[in-house]
Amino acid sequence: MGITGKVRFWKGTHPATEIQVSIPWNSEKIGPAEVTFLPSGGNKEQYTCSLTSDCFRSMNLEVDVCKSVNSDLILPSYDTYAHSVRPVDLKRRTLNIENAYWEAGVKVDIRGSERTIIDDSDSKFDRWSPAELHGVSGCKCQLLFGFPAFFQALFGSFLR
Repeated sequence: MGITGKVRFWKGTHPATEIQVSIPWNSEKIGPAEVTFLPSGGNKEQYTCSLTSDCFRSMNLEVDVCKSVNSDLILPSYDTYAHSVRPVDLKRRTLNIENAYWEAGVKVDIRGSERTIIDDSDSKFDRWSPAELHGVSGCKCQLLFGFPAFFQALFGSFLR
């Protein structure tokens, strides 16, 4: 059993192509996946794909903070029962950054030892500079904690 569908290519000119994907799994093992491309008027191409991760993507996360909020709870967690308005069948659990992203298919590695602490009490402090937000454009993601609503905004969609 598997799935089939039309392939949509992002670049170049290609003949209309169908794809077939079959992923065998049981209680002991998943895969490998068998993937077959069937271009109209062309030769089929078959691939065997081994499982390498339970996530679609991965990212490194550096969490920097302002001095005014630099306390023991840098990386918060969220109890799914913290708010009384919730789905009746919602399972009670505690979400943190790693497992919330994992549920969305993203493996997060948090770089805790490389934290920048900005002195926001300094009269010259207005906002984070581009130098302090280094690497945001692609090589890493960065979260700036400084207000409690952030966590609920970040994970709110997981609770609906």
